[in-house]
Amino acid sequence: MKNPLYLLIFSLLLLWSSPLTAAQDNFVWQCSVTPDGSTNTAEIVCTVKKNCYLYESAVAVNIRSSGSIELLEKPVSVKGDDDTSIYPAGRHRWIFRCNGKIEAIDVEFQGCIKGAASGGDLCLMPETLQLWQTNQEAAAAADPVVNIAEAAAMPENLRRALSHFTLQNQLSGLTDAESLCEFIRSDTSTVQTANDAKEAATALSSWGIVLLVLLGGLGLNLTPCVLPMIPVNLAIIGAGSGCSSRWRGFRRGTAYALGITLAYGVLGAAAALSGSSFGSLNSSAIFNWIIGAVFALLGLGMLGVYELDLSRFGNFFKFNSTANGIAADLSAAAMGAVSALLAGACVAPVVISVIVLAGKLYSEGSTWAIFLPFALGLAMALPWPLLGAGLSVLPPPGSWMVRVKQIFGVFILLMALYYGYLGWNLRSGAFDQQQEIDRLAAELDSAAQQQQSVLIDCWASWCKNCTALEKVLATEKVQQALKQANIKVIRFQAERLNDPAVKSFMTHFQLPGLPSLLLLKDN
Repeated sequence: MKNPLYLLIFSLLLLWSSPLTAAQDNFVWQCSVTPDGSTNTAEIVCTVKKNCYLYESAVAVNIRSSGSIELLEKPVSVKGDDDTSIYPAGRHRWIFRCNGKIEAIDVEFQGCIKGAASGGDLCLMPETLQLWQTNQEAAAAADPVVNIAEAAAMPENLRRALSHFTLQNQLSGLTDAESLCEFIRSDTSTVQTANDAKEAATALSSWGIVLLVLLGGLGLNLTPCVLPMIPVNLAIIGAGSGCSSRWRGFRRGTAYALGITLAYGVLGAAAALSGSSFGSLNSSAIFNWIIGAVFALLGLGMLGVYELDLSRFGNFFKFNSTANGIAADLSAAAMGAVSALLAGACVAPVVISVIVLAGKLYSEGSTWAIFLPFALGLAMALPWPLLGAGLSVLPPPGSWMVRVKQIFGVFILLMALYYGYLGWNLRSGAFDQQQEIDRLAAELDSAAQQQQSVLIDCWASWCKNCTALEKVLATEKVQQALKQANIKVIRFQAERLNDPAVKSFMTHFQLPGLPSLLLLKDN
């Protein structure tokens, strides 16, 4: 491992840029055909995600029909930055009238993602999607909801099994036992997304992660790269025991701490923005292996296999020791920010680990994760105001500091093993998604024969909230509510969200993600 820093940087760049190649996750196409006597009306809708756009000239809706085709409505384009006509983020609709039978509908398109990792817009490869086939016509007459983008990918056995049921209720996200019981007893067709209940149920786990990060930030002050250098940094900013005034030392120590906290806070926001597309790749084995490899490299650095030391770049920045008043405080804050960004060999692996974790959790819907790097910086900065005032709040350096660094390394390696395990479970051949689809269809057929309503629990092994929801479902209160309502629980492992059959199922019920619950009433 001669140049681990370059390998780590390459891994991080690959990790952040890989989500940008999935055009289907940024441009969602839907299609419906409404028969009216001898004519058919086709409606095609494209939802362009945030920070994306379509080239107007590259969009072509191709309809194969036995009669004439008339365009009734098309979206209005706008001028892009280079005066090219584009369809920006939002919902765009095309409506056609066909005097005859529609045999197939295809769409050709090319889109771009704004502000990609390369610094400019990333133009994706042209795509062609089939939105409609003749054999979908009978299914549409029985259930118009099936008639959507990728409906051709809905397996016939699953579509037939679902036709025995009516959607009664659905819920996406984590919730508590009481709210779940109300959801089960609901006798009206509604769509819910867990909000307050989800926050209450996840409070413990969320605060647990935040507490762990806070303890980690405090612990970083006890590593051999930080603790021995504290007196030196205090002397540089004119604080500590050698300062003529405790108030001035406290003020400069506070400014230094503020610089550390704000620097990590900005990193947290950047991680959330760049990691917002992680969610679509969570079900990819390669994606989880990349994360595991990054954590493995960082953990090995903490165990002394190599040194990831960014502090050597700090020689480019000089502190103005002659400044006074506000200028000195601002200079101390700037030095704190620089020291945070150019972390030493004991700090950099932990900081990068928290940033990667924050981006991934934020992409999974945990908006609070954006504050994890901020919490790390806040905890690491807590002793500095007191140290600046000349108070001894940290123990003297010793050989025990190496053990603290090694504990961090072991913890990061455990995270690497966790993501490696997820990748192993998701590897090709380890899980048969088609077999799971067939099992779901068989379970639905069995419930229909017994005239039972069903609760479909959509989950995946890589979804942390899914595991938490299983515990809620297993509570005695919820089990009693299910028994009283004669509802059969069917677990559906939607392990690979990019699988066409899974995507068609998720789109069919307009599920935003996992975990999700579907309450289906027997017809």
